[in-house]
Amino acid sequence: MIHLFHVVACFSILIIQTSFIPYVFAYKACYDLLVPFVLYLAIYRKIREGIIIIICIGFTMDNISGGILGLYGISYIWLYITARWIITFMHVSNHVLLPLIAGLGIVYQNIFFWIALSIFDRDFVFPTDAAMIMLKQVLAALVTGAFFIHCFRYFYEKWDCFLKVIRDEENGNED
Repeated sequence: MIHLFHVVACFSILIIQTSFIPYVFAYKACYDLLVPFVLYLAIYRKIREGIIIIICIGFTMDNISGGILGLYGISYIWLYITARWIITFMHVSNHVLLPLIAGLGIVYQNIFFWIALSIFDRDFVFPTDAAMIMLKQVLAALVTGAFFIHCFRYFYEKWDCFLKVIRDEENGNED
């Protein structure tokens, strides 16, 4: 079941990422803010819930980006699958691992984009500053990625408690 929280979180991230961040921060150093959200879904949510949301945000990002159709969607799905695989043998309650997972998620997405662009775009030229840009993005993800993952978890738990109170009131009023 897709919760309203996920829809609001996804569209809030999309709006912030596409309209606010390019004008405030050095855009090349900013990473895809949906990567921590995908990691949150992989680590803390059920598979059927995560996959549906990832397909929706991947489709939305593919339409917004104007790039190769399916690039974001497939990268998010593979990132989700990889993160689900990693948590089968790592303890995600360890707070040291979350920044590492966020940083690796950014590396994973950048490498995926570079490979896809080199295969499907005949005019693709590997940027000379690509390694430096990726390093800046990974450092930013190491610093902020775990914070975002914890924020998503915290707000989802608050939203879930809010819905539980509403359901309990409705059930109490029906008696």
